[in-house]
Parts: sequence; C-alpha cells; structure tokens
Amino acid sequence: MRVWMAAFCSLMAAAQLAAAQSSSDRAQALFAEGERAYEEGRFTDAAGLMREAYELTPEPILLYNLARALEASHDWQGAVDTYGQYLSSPGELTHRGRAEAHLRASERALAQERELRELAERQPPREEAPPPAPPAPLDPIPWIVAGGGLALVGAGAVFGVLMLDRQSAAQAATSHRDAYPIVQDGQTFAITADVLFILGGLTAAVGLTWAMVSLVSGSRGGAQASIGPGSLMLNGWF
Repeated sequence: MRVWMAAFCSLMAAAQLAAAQSSSDRAQALFAEGERAYEEGRFTDAAGLMREAYELTPEPILLYNLARALEASHDWQGAVDTYGQYLSSPGELTHRGRAEAHLRASERALAQERELRELAERQPPREEAPPPAPPAPLDPIPWIVAGGGLALVGAGAVFGVLMLDRQSAAQAATSHRDAYPIVQDGQTFAITADVLFILGGLTAAVGLTWAMVSLVSGSRGGAQASIGPGSLMLNGWF
C-alpha cells in the first residue's frame, strides 16, 4: 500500500512539474513576443502579451515590462498601478530605481490628464451654428414692373407709327381744311408716344434695377420699392 502511495505521489509531482515547465515555457514565449511588439511600437499588444505572461508566471520582471508597455501606450493609470505593484513585490528588484523614476513621470502625466479632463468638463457646451438660411425665392414683381415698362414702350411705338401715318395723310390732303384735323391727330399721337416712351423707359429701368438688386441681395433681405406721388424709391442691400 505504501508503495502504491509513493508511486502516486511521484506521478502527481511529475505532472505538476511538467505543468509548471509548460507554463514557464509559454510565459517565456509570450515575453519574447511582447518584447518584439514593444520594439515595433505596438505598445498595446505588448502590454497584453506581458500581462498574459505574468498570469502564467508571476515574476516581478514581467510586471516591470508590463508597466513600461502601459506607459508607452499612455495608459497612465495602468502604468501607475503596475509600477506600484512591481515596487511592492518581495525580494530584490533589479529595476527599482528606474521603476521609481517612471512611476513619478506616469503620476505627473496622469495628473495632467485629469486636469485637462476636468477643464473640458467645466467648459460650457459649444453652441452649434444655425444652419444657413435658404435662398430667398425669386420675387416676380420686379420682372412684372420691367415687363410693364417694355409694354408701355411698345405702345409708344404704336402711337409713333400712327403719328407718322397722320403726317403722311396730312401731306396728301388737298386743302388746309382737310389737313388740319389730320395734323391735330398726329400731334396727339406724337405727344402720347413721347409720354409712353418716357414712362415706359423709366418703368422698365426701375423694374430691371429692382430685379438685379433682388438677385444680388439674396437672403440678406432683398430689395423693396415704394411708389409715391411723383416718386419711386428703391431700397436694397449689397
């Protein structure tokens, strides 16, 4: 019975030794892979590999390297905690002086990060600029005014043609009595044509100017026109 117990204990010890050896080998492989990741600048990957290696073999040197990777990835809180854990490890620590210096630097960086975060939280929220106003719709009134002015000019041209026709008829009349009413009609047509030309030209000019001001003004208020006795006022913004 004792022989069987001794054999069983020996087997258990051998299995535990083999498991420990396997964990140690795995931890060494993770440590080497983490060092490569650190040298390549993949600090977050390096921290993960060092942490996994430390879980398999809790050696202080793995804590130190984990803290360096966390510091390089700007995980200041993690670096402070891990440097502190390393410095609290029992036994002689090879990198105690360096760890203490890195711990102080990480604590300063962590304090600055907290100050910046608190300052940002105290800042009032930025108000978003209102969306740009949609373009003002095209005002048809200036174009109607301009069109009316052109229509008056056209009517003046018609009366001008009638005036020329009256002149020709007066010249063809055989007597002064017959020519007189024709001349009177021609003068009336001439005055009417002049009035229509002047009024139509002014109206067309005002309408076109009004339309151009409205197009240029756009969303800044457009243009406004006011008509009074004997006057026409146009207001716009450029």
